[in-house]
Amino acid sequence: MSVLLFNLLLYLVPCISLLLIDKGLTLRTILLLFISFNALCSIYTWNNGIYLEFSSGLYYNEISVLPALLIWIGLMIVFLPILQFREKSIEIIQLPPPGKIKYFSIFGTVLGLLLIAMMIIPVLKGLMSGFGELYVGSKTGEALFSGIVYKLYHLYSSIQIPLMLYWGYYISFIKKSKLNSLLLFIAAFIPSIIYGIGGASRGMLFFRFIDAFIILLIFRKFIDRRMLQRAGAVLILFVAFLLFVSILITKGRFGEGNIIFKIIAQYFGESFINANIHFFENVKSPLFGERMFPDLYTWFSGNSIENFSSKFEAWSYYTNKVEVYIHYFKTLPIDFYIEFGVIGAGIIILFLSIVGKRYIKESAEMPFYRLFWVVYFYQICMGSIFGFTKAGHDNMLRFLGLVILYLFFRINFSKITLQRI
Repeated sequence: MSVLLFNLLLYLVPCISLLLIDKGLTLRTILLLFISFNALCSIYTWNNGIYLEFSSGLYYNEISVLPALLIWIGLMIVFLPILQFREKSIEIIQLPPPGKIKYFSIFGTVLGLLLIAMMIIPVLKGLMSGFGELYVGSKTGEALFSGIVYKLYHLYSSIQIPLMLYWGYYISFIKKSKLNSLLLFIAAFIPSIIYGIGGASRGMLFFRFIDAFIILLIFRKFIDRRMLQRAGAVLILFVAFLLFVSILITKGRFGEGNIIFKIIAQYFGESFINANIHFFENVKSPLFGERMFPDLYTWFSGNSIENFSSKFEAWSYYTNKVEVYIHYFKTLPIDFYIEFGVIGAGIIILFLSIVGKRYIKESAEMPFYRLFWVVYFYQICMGSIFGFTKAGHDNMLRFLGLVILYLFFRINFSKITLQRI
């Protein structure tokens, strides 16, 4: 049995087991289906020579069982809070006092629509030069947007998860206005889509689709059939648009013809292979948080961090320090291994899982604010095939913003009325 086939079975067997237990698609089965799909893509890209065609410079080791097994153990530990959570068990979703949620929804909707208005023209102008130029510009530090747009977008990113959840709540329980539900959807999802297009980022588009699907899964038992059909139709159009744009981005960045399919297969299939033959046992020395958590690194070590003018410059700097190509997809356990070494990675992974278990609890009565962490942690898990997607200074600020909103909604929560469908 090949190592990559063994790797696929590690995820596919529990995935099938949960599909049988849950009798359909749930948050946890979709997570394992996605990871299994990536494992399947790794077999395809390796056996058909696609991986070596695009990544021959990464071929350091022979593919072996040990890294595949260690990555599986690490991912399963991280996934544990989600694997033990069943959204179908939720019977009541508790909403904060009307005043808080009203002002928040107005602020979030206005901010989202304002960002769309401010970003749309620069993106359209950028598209005239092609997605290839947009991608290079985003990595070399060429600003597509004004400074105020970037600041507003960081603020928006902090409130996006609650805004997405409120859209789900609105179409489930309130349903006063089709226009309001449409505006909430646009404000919750479209700004990051436009921002992603501006950077020629396929990942941004993919994860916004995942976010929309997550929200519908959490609220689906509360959404009436007619509204669910409408939401499903909107989601299908949304996916079709994202797929079309993703293909255009791939063509703009890599060229026409058969290469598009190869690049897509490589995109989803390379992580497990990179982790196994490039990163495992080849890291010179850990970075001790300098790359992932620069704010904490500066605070605890007293050392200053480098100022980079572009992502390319940052990638080059860290690649030279660890002597592996830092910017390639690598899985979350390997990302932590690069940052903290074997023991440090194990501690961080256990800590992440324990904290996840603390805030992600299966309950018949679910406070609105607790769903923040369900979605946030689910984003970590879905992105874990590529690495730790919440790293960096900007993500730290977004996390702190989400914490503030969590506390804002949690205070005086005993005064809430329960909503049931």
